[in-house]
Amino acid sequence: MPLAPLERDADLVVVAAGQRWDSPSLIYSHPPPPWAVARALTGPGSVTECLRDLPEIPRALAALWVEQSVGGDCDGLDAGAVAAVERARGGGVEAVLTAGFDTLAAALADRVDVRLGAPASVVQWGAAGVSVSGAVPITAAAVVVTVPPAVIQAAGLRFDPPLPPAKLAALSALASVDAVSVALTAERPAERSTWALFAEEPWGLWHSTAGSPIVVGHVKGPRAAVARKVTWSMSNASWLLHQLDPSLGAAIEVVSHDWGADLFARGAHTMPTRGSEAGAFEWARPLADVVFFAGEASAGHAGRGLVQGALSSGRRAAQEAVRALGHGAPAATTSRE
Repeated sequence: MPLAPLERDADLVVVAAGQRWDSPSLIYSHPPPPWAVARALTGPGSVTECLRDLPEIPRALAALWVEQSVGGDCDGLDAGAVAAVERARGGGVEAVLTAGFDTLAAALADRVDVRLGAPASVVQWGAAGVSVSGAVPITAAAVVVTVPPAVIQAAGLRFDPPLPPAKLAALSALASVDAVSVALTAERPAERSTWALFAEEPWGLWHSTAGSPIVVGHVKGPRAAVARKVTWSMSNASWLLHQLDPSLGAAIEVVSHDWGADLFARGAHTMPTRGSEAGAFEWARPLADVVFFAGEASAGHAGRGLVQGALSSGRRAAQEAVRALGHGAPAATTSRE
């Protein structure tokens, strides 16, 4: 499947108080730009604490940029962890599937017994193997759990015997960010690629790609509650497209997904909060060589929150399971990646 690097050199604009600021005008009027502030964050302390010495407008825009690009409330985001994520992703780690991410799901499902509409409820585990209760009971030698930690913390999936204290502590460090995602189809393809930070309703970080009529937006953290209440009519979607790039024309289709209200996700992805790196490392540890854990929450800084992190964690968990079941070398110590 062909990949393309996530565009980082596209136009960057900010929409605030009814005005549209391009990068040069924003830098001239309210330096420094929010994306530059985010890349320069250092610990210790929360992002809010690290931004407190900035003037009011740059401080507000920088906080909003971090909330919408990384995800989460700046009061709870750890500045050092955010900086580590930014550094880890700075080398072109983030990428997109040019044919759409649905092609990835279809490729992974090829020749696999995928059972939809059959949620699991309890994982019973022990030295003899596992049994999974739910719509379709399953008994197996081992299981790989890819359920987000937020779902498990909300008792969406339970374990018998219960998870050990170290796993439970990891759960609390791996909170998921509330988010609403929206995809708009415009009348015309974009003439250029643009990133837009909306500092007013409906908020969020929006992206158009040159040659495509699809505009994607993610509203994360505390602002997701606002986006959740927005009526995504063609008229307000068309207003948003005009603010992003007038050449797009009117909206002809709107599709949205509420990750925070999704009972099987409980949020979009994990956040770089204090203790999240240690929590991810602990969450990746197998239980009794029969329960293995994967998903972006168990990946390192470079992959956490990304599909790439979920894929790398799946390869790692598969290798651990194969070794533990006697099909290879003894189970290796879990790595941070």
